[in-house]
Amino acid sequence: MPVGLAANLRKVAEPVTSSSPAVKCCSTNTVAATPPATPAVLNVRLEQLRLAARVRSRAAGEVLATQPTDGRPQLACYLMHVALECSLKARILYIAGTATLEQLRRVVPEEDFRPLFEGRSGHLLGTLAERVTLRRLLEAEQKVHLLQRRPWTAMCGADRPYSLRYGCEGLSRERAEDELATGAAIVDIIDRSLG
Repeated sequence: MPVGLAANLRKVAEPVTSSSPAVKCCSTNTVAATPPATPAVLNVRLEQLRLAARVRSRAAGEVLATQPTDGRPQLACYLMHVALECSLKARILYIAGTATLEQLRRVVPEEDFRPLFEGRSGHLLGTLAERVTLRRLLEAEQKVHLLQRRPWTAMCGADRPYSLRYGCEGLSRERAEDELATGAAIVDIIDRSLG
Protein backbone atom coordinates (compact mmCIF):
# COMPACT_ATOMS: atom_id res chain seq x y z
CA MET A 1 0.00 0.00 0.00
CA PRO A 2 1.41 3.44 -0.87
CA VAL A 3 2.70 5.31 2.20
CA GLY A 4 0.42 8.33 1.62
CA LEU A 5 -2.65 6.13 1.33
CA ALA A 6 -1.83 4.28 4.56
CA ALA A 7 -1.44 7.60 6.41
CA ASN A 8 -4.77 8.84 5.03
CA LEU A 9 -6.52 5.62 6.04
CA ARG A 10 -5.17 5.94 9.58
CA LYS A 11 -6.33 9.55 9.66
CA VAL A 12 -9.81 8.56 8.46
CA ALA A 13 -9.99 5.83 11.11
CA GLU A 14 -9.30 8.30 13.93
CA PRO A 15 -12.44 9.13 15.95
CA VAL A 16 -13.99 12.48 15.20
CA THR A 17 -15.28 14.56 18.09
CA SER A 18 -16.95 17.92 18.22
CA SER A 19 -13.58 19.38 19.21
CA SER A 20 -12.06 18.34 15.89
CA PRO A 21 -11.55 21.47 13.77
CA ALA A 22 -13.57 20.13 10.83
CA VAL A 23 -16.73 19.31 12.82
CA LYS A 24 -19.21 22.14 12.99
CA CYS A 25 -22.69 22.38 14.39
CA CYS A 26 -25.46 22.87 11.81
CA SER A 27 -27.49 25.30 13.90
CA THR A 28 -24.69 27.57 15.10
CA ASN A 29 -21.91 26.86 12.62
CA THR A 30 -19.45 26.85 15.51
CA VAL A 31 -17.31 24.16 17.06
CA ALA A 32 -18.27 22.93 20.53
CA ALA A 33 -15.79 23.93 23.25
CA THR A 34 -15.57 20.46 24.83
CA PRO A 35 -16.21 17.07 23.29
CA PRO A 36 -19.45 15.42 24.37
CA ALA A 37 -19.42 12.23 26.44
CA THR A 38 -21.25 10.45 23.61
CA PRO A 39 -20.42 10.39 19.89
CA ALA A 40 -20.99 13.67 18.08
CA VAL A 41 -24.35 14.15 16.36
CA LEU A 42 -25.05 17.13 14.16
CA ASN A 43 -27.41 19.54 15.88
CA VAL A 44 -29.88 19.47 13.01
CA ARG A 45 -32.98 21.65 13.19
CA LEU A 46 -36.52 20.47 12.49
CA GLU A 47 -36.76 22.82 9.51
CA GLN A 48 -33.56 21.41 8.04
CA LEU A 49 -34.98 17.89 8.28
CA ARG A 50 -38.24 19.02 6.64
CA LEU A 51 -36.40 20.69 3.78
CA ALA A 52 -34.06 17.72 3.33
CA ALA A 53 -37.06 15.38 3.16
CA ARG A 54 -38.81 17.46 0.49
CA VAL A 55 -35.66 17.95 -1.58
CA ARG A 56 -34.62 14.27 -1.44
CA SER A 57 -38.15 13.15 -2.30
CA ARG A 58 -38.19 15.37 -5.41
CA ALA A 59 -34.65 14.36 -6.33
CA ALA A 60 -35.58 10.67 -6.16
CA GLY A 61 -38.21 11.20 -8.86
CA GLU A 62 -35.82 13.25 -10.98
CA VAL A 63 -33.10 10.59 -10.78
CA LEU A 64 -35.50 7.89 -11.91
CA ALA A 65 -36.86 10.05 -14.72
CA THR A 66 -33.48 11.06 -16.16
CA GLN A 67 -31.83 7.66 -16.61
CA PRO A 68 -34.05 4.63 -16.17
CA THR A 69 -31.15 2.16 -16.49
CA ASP A 70 -27.72 1.49 -14.93
CA GLY A 71 -28.62 1.45 -11.25
CA ARG A 72 -30.85 4.51 -11.23
CA PRO A 73 -33.79 2.67 -9.63
CA GLN A 74 -31.52 1.81 -6.67
CA LEU A 75 -30.26 5.39 -6.38
CA ALA A 76 -33.79 6.80 -6.62
CA CYS A 77 -35.04 4.44 -3.89
CA TYR A 78 -32.03 5.26 -1.72
CA LEU A 79 -32.83 8.97 -1.99
CA MET A 80 -36.45 8.24 -1.08
CA HIS A 81 -35.27 6.25 1.94
CA VAL A 82 -33.24 9.27 3.06
CA ALA A 83 -36.27 11.52 2.48
CA LEU A 84 -38.48 9.30 4.62
CA GLU A 85 -35.83 9.06 7.33
CA CYS A 86 -35.52 12.86 7.47
CA SER A 87 -39.29 13.26 7.50
CA LEU A 88 -39.81 10.76 10.31
CA LYS A 89 -37.01 12.31 12.36
CA ALA A 90 -38.56 15.76 11.87
CA ARG A 91 -41.81 14.32 13.24
CA ILE A 92 -39.93 12.98 16.28
CA LEU A 93 -38.71 16.51 17.01
CA TYR A 94 -42.19 17.94 16.42
CA ILE A 95 -43.91 15.46 18.74
CA ALA A 96 -41.33 16.16 21.47
CA GLY A 97 -41.88 19.91 21.07
CA THR A 98 -38.24 20.52 20.24
CA ALA A 99 -36.65 22.41 17.38
CA THR A 100 -33.20 20.77 17.36
CA LEU A 101 -31.58 17.41 18.07
CA GLU A 102 -29.69 19.03 20.93
CA GLN A 103 -32.98 20.04 22.56
CA LEU A 104 -34.43 16.58 21.95
CA ARG A 105 -31.42 14.96 23.60
CA ARG A 106 -32.14 17.00 26.74
CA VAL A 107 -35.79 15.91 27.01
CA VAL A 108 -35.69 12.20 26.13
CA PRO A 109 -33.75 9.49 27.92
CA GLU A 110 -30.36 8.77 26.37
CA GLU A 111 -31.34 5.13 25.80
CA ASP A 112 -34.19 6.35 23.57
CA PHE A 113 -32.19 9.05 21.78
CA ARG A 114 -29.06 7.10 20.88
CA PRO A 115 -30.61 4.28 18.85
CA LEU A 116 -32.63 6.73 16.76
CA PHE A 117 -29.87 9.21 16.01
CA GLU A 118 -26.56 7.43 16.54
CA GLY A 119 -27.16 3.82 15.65
CA ARG A 120 -28.23 1.56 12.82
CA SER A 121 -31.84 1.51 14.01
CA GLY A 122 -32.02 5.23 13.22
CA HIS A 123 -32.00 4.23 9.54
CA LEU A 124 -34.78 1.64 9.87
CA LEU A 125 -38.00 3.17 8.61
CA GLY A 126 -40.19 0.70 10.50
CA THR A 127 -38.55 1.63 13.81
CA LEU A 128 -38.90 5.36 13.13
CA ALA A 129 -42.51 4.92 11.95
CA GLU A 130 -43.42 3.14 15.19
CA ARG A 131 -41.78 5.90 17.23
CA VAL A 132 -43.93 8.59 15.61
CA THR A 133 -47.09 6.43 15.45
CA LEU A 134 -47.19 6.86 11.69
CA ARG A 135 -50.10 4.44 11.41
CA ARG A 136 -52.29 6.74 13.53
CA LEU A 137 -51.34 9.77 11.44
CA LEU A 138 -52.16 7.93 8.21
CA GLU A 139 -55.44 6.64 9.65
CA ALA A 140 -56.45 10.23 10.41
CA GLU A 141 -55.64 11.13 6.79
CA GLN A 142 -57.45 8.00 5.54
CA LYS A 143 -54.20 6.85 3.94
CA VAL A 144 -53.30 3.86 6.14
CA HIS A 145 -53.36 1.70 3.00
CA LEU A 146 -49.92 3.15 2.19
CA LEU A 147 -48.47 1.06 5.03
CA GLN A 148 -50.22 -2.08 3.82
CA ARG A 149 -48.75 -2.02 0.33
CA ARG A 150 -45.73 -4.02 -0.82
CA PRO A 151 -43.57 -0.92 -1.37
CA TRP A 152 -43.72 0.09 2.31
CA THR A 153 -42.86 -3.45 3.39
CA ALA A 154 -39.83 -3.39 1.08
CA MET A 155 -38.76 0.06 2.30
CA CYS A 156 -38.84 -1.25 5.90
CA GLY A 157 -36.66 -4.26 5.06
CA ALA A 158 -33.93 -5.11 7.56
CA ASP A 159 -31.20 -4.60 4.93
CA ARG A 160 -32.36 -1.13 3.91
CA PRO A 161 -30.86 1.41 3.27
CA TYR A 162 -27.56 -0.47 3.03
CA SER A 163 -28.74 -2.85 0.31
CA LEU A 164 -29.47 0.20 -1.86
CA ARG A 165 -26.39 2.17 -0.86
CA TYR A 166 -24.03 -0.65 -1.78
CA GLY A 167 -25.93 -1.89 -4.83
CA CYS A 168 -26.78 -5.31 -3.38
CA GLU A 169 -30.50 -5.10 -4.05
CA GLY A 170 -31.80 -5.25 -7.58
CA LEU A 171 -34.85 -3.13 -8.34
CA SER A 172 -36.97 -2.93 -11.44
CA ARG A 173 -38.07 0.46 -12.67
CA GLU A 174 -41.70 -0.48 -11.93
CA ARG A 175 -40.90 -1.43 -8.34
CA ALA A 176 -38.91 1.76 -7.88
CA GLU A 177 -41.81 3.84 -9.21
CA ASP A 178 -44.14 2.16 -6.68
CA GLU A 179 -41.74 2.84 -3.82
CA LEU A 180 -41.28 6.45 -4.87
CA ALA A 181 -45.04 7.04 -5.12
CA THR A 182 -45.63 5.53 -1.67
CA GLY A 183 -42.69 7.36 -0.13
CA ALA A 184 -43.60 10.73 -1.65
CA ALA A 185 -47.17 10.42 -0.36
CA ILE A 186 -45.93 9.65 3.18
CA VAL A 187 -43.36 12.47 3.12
CA ASP A 188 -46.09 14.88 2.03
CA ILE A 189 -48.51 13.78 4.76
CA ILE A 190 -45.84 14.03 7.46
CA ASP A 191 -44.75 17.45 6.18
CA ARG A 192 -48.33 18.78 6.37
CA SER A 193 -48.66 17.40 9.92
CA LEU A 194 -45.71 19.53 11.06
CA GLY A 195 -47.69 22.74 10.65
